[in-house]
Formats: sequence, C-alpha cells, structure tokens
Amino acid sequence: MPLNLEEQLKVYCKDARDMSEVLNKSVDLTVTSPPYFVGKDYEKYLSSLDDYLSLLASVWEQVAQKTKSGGRLVVNIAHSSKYDTPSLVSTQLFQMGWTFIDNIVWEKPSFSPRFGLFVQNPYSTYYVPNTIHERILVFSKGQPNKERKEQLDIEWAKAYRNDIWEIKPQTKDIGHEAPYPVALVEPIILFYSNSGDTILDPFIGSGTTAIACLKNGRKCIGYELEQKYCSLTWSRVKQELGEKG
Repeated sequence: MPLNLEEQLKVYCKDARDMSEVLNKSVDLTVTSPPYFVGKDYEKYLSSLDDYLSLLASVWEQVAQKTKSGGRLVVNIAHSSKYDTPSLVSTQLFQMGWTFIDNIVWEKPSFSPRFGLFVQNPYSTYYVPNTIHERILVFSKGQPNKERKEQLDIEWAKAYRNDIWEIKPQTKDIGHEAPYPVALVEPIILFYSNSGDTILDPFIGSGTTAIACLKNGRKCIGYELEQKYCSLTWSRVKQELGEKG
C-alpha cells in the first residue's frame, strides 16, 4: 500500500504544552526522548531544574488527555552529571497518576570519556565510570491495554528478552545534537502498539519516531519548537522512506 504522508504524519511546529490539534483519547502510544537538561543549545530556554520539570509535567498532562485508556507512555531519558533525571521523571509520572510498567536499560556499546579522567588521576576519590546507558521508562494510563491483535515473531523478540537492550546509538550526523536511533524506537513501537495505531511524540526532534512509525504501519503525530527540526523531520522521513519532493 502506498504511503500517504499527509494522512499518516502530522508535525506541529509549536510548544507541546498545547496539543489542542489532537483529539482527546485518540492516542494509542506516546514514544519520546525529551530534553535531558544537560546544556544543549535547544535547552537554552530552561534556566533551572524547576523549569525543566515544570515543562515535562505540563507535557505529560497533555499526553494523558490525548491518550486512550490503557495506552502507554514510553520515555527515553538519561542522567546528567548533576541529576538522576530518570528517577526524577519516573517519580513525576507516578505522582501524576501514570501506572508504572517497566524500566528498561538501553546499553550503548560506544566510547565514553569519563573513565579517562580517572586514568589521568588514578586516586580512590577520583573514580568516575563511563556512561554507556540510558533509561526507557514505560508507563500506562491506567491498566495497560492487552488486546491480542497482532502476533510478533518470537525469534525476533528474543533479542529483547531481558530488560537491558544493547543497541548502537545514532552516530551519523543528521543535523540534530542528540538524536536517538530508529533501531531503539522500532521495538518499542512493535511491542506496545498495533498496525494502524496513532503514535505521539511531543519532542519529535529529528523525526526518528516518525520514521519508525511509518516503516511499521503506524500513524504519527509530532510536536517540535524549532522550525529547523520540523523541517529536518520531513526531510528525513522522505529520504528514509523514498518519498520525493
């Protein structure tokens, strides 16, 4: 079946604290990787940890309104040198009424320079390990949907049998400071949604969620503050999926 981008992908270049374009209780799954609050250029409008957590809380409230009963929210997040951000976000979601489902570790087999600092100062109080993981927090709106619509390939699924997923990070320069890889988003979408479902990403960034959705027969709605990243999403989708124009 030919891909109809106008029907299957909506990208709104605006603040996700207002998602009035999306019908309430219409979203089956939200997959997102919000800002990590680590000083990236696109985080300049966040002046404090309170600002950051307030932003996320407002977005999660919108997501809850748009999500069907039993729908899931999956958040890819990493800690910074100052804050245990995954724990802060997990606690925030729980306190807002989301139901905890899982806490998956994304292990990235890549170089991290932190241990090199210890090598230069090999004293007991200088130790810092390399950071090679991020978290995938899985929550649901009430009890999770357990419809038996599509059966997955069990041999494929065995690669994700444990709660540590080893997946290479996005290393190619695609025009975004911190993109996550399609290979991370695809299993999330396949495990927590069905073909034809509507997937939301309130921080769509480089468009990775959109690519994974459209490759696997899902519709996607994305929000993004910066125009350059809205444009990047469309260009990447067209390039990855062979669309012209």
